[in-house]
Amino acid sequence: EMRSVLSDPEAFIRHVGADLEITDTVTDSLTAANRSEVMHYLSIILGMMRGTCPVSLEKMKCVKFVMGLLPGSKPIYGNPCTEQFLKCLEDVLVLISTQQNLFLPQMLEKFSGTFAEALDPMEDDEEDDSAPELPQRLLEKYDVSKWKTDLERMQGFFWTLYETCFHILGHAATVLKQNFYGTKKILNQVLKTVVVNLNNISDYRLLFMLRVFFKPLLRACPAEDHENITPVVGTFLTAIAMRLTHEWGT
Repeated sequence: EMRSVLSDPEAFIRHVGADLEITDTVTDSLTAANRSEVMHYLSIILGMMRGTCPVSLEKMKCVKFVMGLLPGSKPIYGNPCTEQFLKCLEDVLVLISTQQNLFLPQMLEKFSGTFAEALDPMEDDEEDDSAPELPQRLLEKYDVSKWKTDLERMQGFFWTLYETCFHILGHAATVLKQNFYGTKKILNQVLKTVVVNLNNISDYRLLFMLRVFFKPLLRACPAEDHENITPVVGTFLTAIAMRLTHEWGT
């Protein structure tokens, strides 16, 4: 049931209450609980990613960060939670696709008057130029008590959701290593879910994607896997080039 909600933009809008005119506090409380549930799930995934690899090779072997050996006894590093994380990553990619498609004109019409600006960035988000490392603050950022109005709470939810999903994806390559770059299924999913509907997404969100996802994606990619990520990176850069050409031409 949750997967069907996460994968359907219109159902997701209803699930989090962005289609409501806030007059019924009981209904709003129910949808607020739904929003908290989504953020709690993402927080669990972030917690999995915060685990660091031991420095000592012997300790790495003990906790299964070493998956095998290459010729010359060079270790193959991996993450012991890879299987579980891959399952979670599928949900994150589905949720990213849903968020990208919220910017389609027909989806924007589904937002109520109360939340017509729910996808607009908040002032503190516009000024946030944090590096793409995975900060502790993301686990604690979804604090509804600091937002005073219904609109601010919904804006805070949608932006924290977007930010968290891309931080997870940006770190997936580093965490999964060969299981990310060497798996065409994952890269095809990224191509179909992340690099979509870019024409309708704001410059601010595109810059965030570039900084938090594409920059670490390129930095961490081994030379032998450059060809594997070419479709993803190429599609994104082509869309950006077309967008800039159009904007500069007007």
